[in-house]
Amino acid sequence: MSRYYRSDESTEERGAAGMGRSESRWGTILTAISALGFSALPIFGMLAYDAGANVITLLGYRFAVAALLLWGYLALRRAKLPDGRTIWQMLLMGGVGYTTMSLLYLSSVDGDRLSPALAALLLYTYPAIVVLLAWRFDHYRLTGRRVAALLLTLAGTGLVLASPGGQVQFSWSGAALALGAALVYATYILFGSRVSRRTTPLVTTTFVSTAAAVVLLGYGGASGQLRAMEPMGWLAVLGAALVATVLAVLLFFAGIERLGPSRASIISTLEPVGTAALSALLYGERLGVWQVAGGVIILGSIIWLQTQSEA
Repeated sequence: MSRYYRSDESTEERGAAGMGRSESRWGTILTAISALGFSALPIFGMLAYDAGANVITLLGYRFAVAALLLWGYLALRRAKLPDGRTIWQMLLMGGVGYTTMSLLYLSSVDGDRLSPALAALLLYTYPAIVVLLAWRFDHYRLTGRRVAALLLTLAGTGLVLASPGGQVQFSWSGAALALGAALVYATYILFGSRVSRRTTPLVTTTFVSTAAAVVLLGYGGASGQLRAMEPMGWLAVLGAALVATVLAVLLFFAGIERLGPSRASIISTLEPVGTAALSALLYGERLGVWQVAGGVIILGSIIWLQTQSEA
């Protein structure tokens, strides 16, 4: 379910050399639509909460619907499944890593803790955290440009947190949950980057969604936390599964095929912008000037990290 990939520069250069303008244009369009699909997740979450759902209910049913659809898609494509060891690792990624990240992220917007726009911006510190973790545990070299980008990300995050003005919901507990989600997501990505080399991202997403559904629905059923929802809640769950999971994932992979992982990842930074736009349209929320400045710095530094070509 990761949208952050280390690029194979030589592969991308060869792909770019043979890629026509039409393919590039379609790749950009598909990736942008994917980012907008992902951006709707916290909005669907708020709609579901208003209709009686809690985080466990929303996520459990979201992943269950997504897993069924993805398994159907894999069957149609007759996709090859990996070996047993890889399958168990992917199930661990979904049952522990992605489940924890999703719980933290959607809990940050539950109970009016945090605006979806702010939650999305804080989650998007995860690429910088990935770089730091890779430097600490995976011998990833920190160049001057990378350090500068990381410091800019930190400065942008500081602006977002230090200026909770504007017409948005803000609480320190919500901010802590969103930043916790970014940390867990970065750890999940670093671990998953090793596993995904032995299979395809689509297969990984399918197993991750399956494990997350089993864990969340099992826990929700055993603890009595699965709640009845109004019809709007079920529509929000379907939206989260179809738009913010299956469609977004498939379109992102289609974009990668046409653009390469680095270019697609840059375009995916539209996600928090889309969340902010949806929050403004549906809830009348407006970020403060300094929050906007912080968000621009965060996204700009992430783009800088993705485009940096130092060895």
